[in-house]
Amino acid sequence: MDRHNQPGLELFDTSSASLCAAMRSKPAHDLGKDVPVVDGPRYLYSELVPRVVGDPSLMLVPPRLVRAAQRYGDLLATFEKMTGEINKAPTMTARLADLDKPNPPLTFDAEDVLPWRSCVELRMLVSEILHHLRVAADHLIYNVAWIDSGTEQKRTQFPVYAKRSDFRSHGLRMLPGVNATHRGWIEAVQPYNGVNWTASLAYLSNNDKHNYLHEVVPTLSYRIDLHAAVPHEADPEVVSLPVDDLATHVRLIRRNGGPYREVDAEIGDIISGLADLVNQFLREAGISEVKLERNKP
Repeated sequence: MDRHNQPGLELFDTSSASLCAAMRSKPAHDLGKDVPVVDGPRYLYSELVPRVVGDPSLMLVPPRLVRAAQRYGDLLATFEKMTGEINKAPTMTARLADLDKPNPPLTFDAEDVLPWRSCVELRMLVSEILHHLRVAADHLIYNVAWIDSGTEQKRTQFPVYAKRSDFRSHGLRMLPGVNATHRGWIEAVQPYNGVNWTASLAYLSNNDKHNYLHEVVPTLSYRIDLHAAVPHEADPEVVSLPVDDLATHVRLIRRNGGPYREVDAEIGDIISGLADLVNQFLREAGISEVKLERNKP
């Protein structure tokens, strides 16, 4: 059987013949006076149960990647719908005496500018995407290890390490049965080789799985012209500042104090990086590559 083919289904029967035989042997007086006694069963109940034939297959990995990309498209569509609700710019004000400062303190009222109050749906979508990506990476290693060694391997996992020494001492234990060439491909995408998407996948996936939903928020950026100040009607010491070049972004905020990053720089890069790695294995096996369109917010 071609190990890259989809697993087949083997059907087999189960029936209630033993139960019927027991009923036939039941004494008549136990059945009650009003129940007729018959010589044999009137019905035979059967059911067909599919039995999955377990074989390794790299074709099981791309569907996870495709689903992650689909949910990423849903994330961007949800974000676009939310930002479409923005219909005005914030009102910016500053004290006249502060305008000459390098970074003058500004005040603004954004309550009526950002209409949404909850971003739970965005956070849930990111959680789903991360789950599909991590599973795709782990399933890749599981199937590659089985194909390379000819035997199903236990305790396989996609390793991610920031230090070469840790990969050699711990990461290789997650790759039982994987041949030297394929170990090299996996090592090439480790963070200590300057690859960012694997580090992001490990950090985001582990925290999402064990600790919390990541903060994903739409943000509004704009340009303020300090030289076009307009005197405030109610207070001569305060000026209003015109705002233009409005733009919206969807950002993923890390709780460890890291910088706010565009979702595309986090999630989009993971999808692209993992797809490139998976396609290496697919090309070698003569299987059609995964083709994903890179959507950007």
